[in-house]
Amino acid sequence: MATYTGNISTGDSKNHYGDACKWIQSLSSDANERHQPTPPPKPQLSEEALDDLYDKFRKALCDGQTHRMKHLLQLGADANWPFNGMPALSIAAHNGQIQTVEMLLAAGADVDALTSYGRRTALHSALYPKEKDIVELLIRAGADVNAKDDTGETPMHEAAMQDRGDAARLLIAAGATFDQKAGLLPTALEIGIKRGADWALEIEARRKCELSDS
Repeated sequence: MATYTGNISTGDSKNHYGDACKWIQSLSSDANERHQPTPPPKPQLSEEALDDLYDKFRKALCDGQTHRMKHLLQLGADANWPFNGMPALSIAAHNGQIQTVEMLLAAGADVDALTSYGRRTALHSALYPKEKDIVELLIRAGADVNAKDDTGETPMHEAAMQDRGDAARLLIAAGATFDQKAGLLPTALEIGIKRGADWALEIEARRKCELSDS
């Protein structure tokens, strides 16, 4: 498959947690690849045609034009293509675009693909918008609920720091751990307790009861 070399710059924002469509240009272009089921054969396109195709794909992604993206995938775009190191699935999850997330997963997007900057998964990204359905969708698609970024942060850390109690409960039910530290960062449980999160206080109370009964 030809390598995409087109201009995909979308803005000058330096805020790592801001609009993904503004800060993807600051990410490196060396994305991590993982084994996924091979998608259907794509049409053979010239490098110039690919440049144009992915420029249109990026614009459709940033505008949330799911039907347009689906059409471009049929023309030869790859659902796993990283835009400057950030997979399309992570961008859609970060922006709360559930229909786009569903479409990309159906098209063969790697649910655990990592950004080259920070090595974060779509599940990490999904904790920023208040979209519980995206978190649930990614979990159902087999996302690694204990995936660590390059600082050791897991989706549970993000859920705790973003006060996402709904997501924290989904993650725990799916097997996420909450007792792991991430570098100098406390555990997700400690963060949750400090913030007064119901899910964390319930776990703390249950543990105290177990200790008193032992």
